[in-house]
Amino acid sequence: MEFTNEEIRSLLYYQGAVENIALKPNELNLKAFYSVDNAYEAINMLMFDDIESEKVRLYKEKRRISPDILDHVPELLDVYCNIYSAICKYTYQNTNRNAVHTYRDDRNYTYAHMKRYGKNESFLSCTLNSQKKENVFQNKENLTFFEFVAGTDIEYLEMNKVLGKMSAYPGEEEVLFPPFLEVHLKEEKMTEIEKTLKGLNGTVPIGKYTVTFGKSTITPQCMTEGLEVELGKMQKMIWDSDEIKNAKEVWQNVAEGKEDDARQSRYIEWKKMIQSYISKCYAVIKWNVLNEDGRKKRFLEDIKCRENQANRNRMKYEKRLFAFYGAEVVVGTLAGLFLALSMTDSARNIFQILTLLMLAVFSIVAGFCKITSVEKKFIQRTDIFLKYDELLEHWEYEEYQDYKTLNLYIERMLEIAMLDNQYCKDYTGKMVEEKKAWEKKIGKMEKS
Repeated sequence: MEFTNEEIRSLLYYQGAVENIALKPNELNLKAFYSVDNAYEAINMLMFDDIESEKVRLYKEKRRISPDILDHVPELLDVYCNIYSAICKYTYQNTNRNAVHTYRDDRNYTYAHMKRYGKNESFLSCTLNSQKKENVFQNKENLTFFEFVAGTDIEYLEMNKVLGKMSAYPGEEEVLFPPFLEVHLKEEKMTEIEKTLKGLNGTVPIGKYTVTFGKSTITPQCMTEGLEVELGKMQKMIWDSDEIKNAKEVWQNVAEGKEDDARQSRYIEWKKMIQSYISKCYAVIKWNVLNEDGRKKRFLEDIKCRENQANRNRMKYEKRLFAFYGAEVVVGTLAGLFLALSMTDSARNIFQILTLLMLAVFSIVAGFCKITSVEKKFIQRTDIFLKYDELLEHWEYEEYQDYKTLNLYIERMLEIAMLDNQYCKDYTGKMVEEKKAWEKKIGKMEKS
């Protein structure tokens, strides 16, 4: 199970561990974006299909969310995808996962939406630590306690096991759930300790619920030409500068307690486009991750088979070439011997005839070797074998064997296969040319 640098970076960004994010020299334009240490607020806020999450966070709770995030919407969309890709890998490529019982202090707003839709709309960061105590995550409107239960078949990721020392909360046993999971809600009684805890402005908590996660509502979908075109059109609409400007205005107005129905309606439609885009991307990501292991296995089997076949072909032509060279050496040696013996008086005519015969055989052997392109085939088959061997060796030492890298290697393998086909076409053409040239030469010899 390998995670890409982009996946790790996106998880750190969501967690707020921005000090551990290192940008490449060509990514310095993203410095402001990756300096936002509460990006999870915007990431989750944009996943709800109304304006209430903004009102709660920006106005009632007075949270400051940097508009710099909206200056880099393409990168933000990549963050959504990278996080889900990491979760899918952790879920479907990890044989050591357990069922988990996690805890979260949240807003009643989250409960209301889960009850309405039967699923969670945003990411949910929880802890395995059952001990209840006062913490900064309780400073929320209508504080509500949740216990999230997930079986081994449920999508989730344990942050510290992936991020290690880079985690912003090394002491927390943080578990991250993706959006679009089915939920089953059950109201519970608060403990005496929970009753003493305070929410926003010192208000008492209003409820407690157990949430049992069901299957993901994301159905795997392979990328098709039509889907790719659709996603491209959605991107243009999401990236539209006027829409982004409007979103910034809405954030500002909501933070100041101002109402603007026209702007808010436009903003909500824009958010719905983001949500639709993300769900479609998630379907492709899940397809790729679920098929990654099988495709890796098939790739390794295929390239090893191609490598072995190329080596057998190489050895076949190597033996033929050695046979031709050996025959030429033997025939050439005999021709030289007979020529020397023909210099003597005894049996001069016989040895002259044998010399001519050997030279004829030599010419036939050399001609046949040339016509069948044995030498060129040996060189080219060796080239194909070495290309497959080098590709396999590079794969074995590849740091990130994710589906994107796998696709590149499969493409290279197919390029080698096409090169091999081109070599075969060249053989056929050259054999025909050499055959015609040989026939023409024999014709001239017969006339003379």
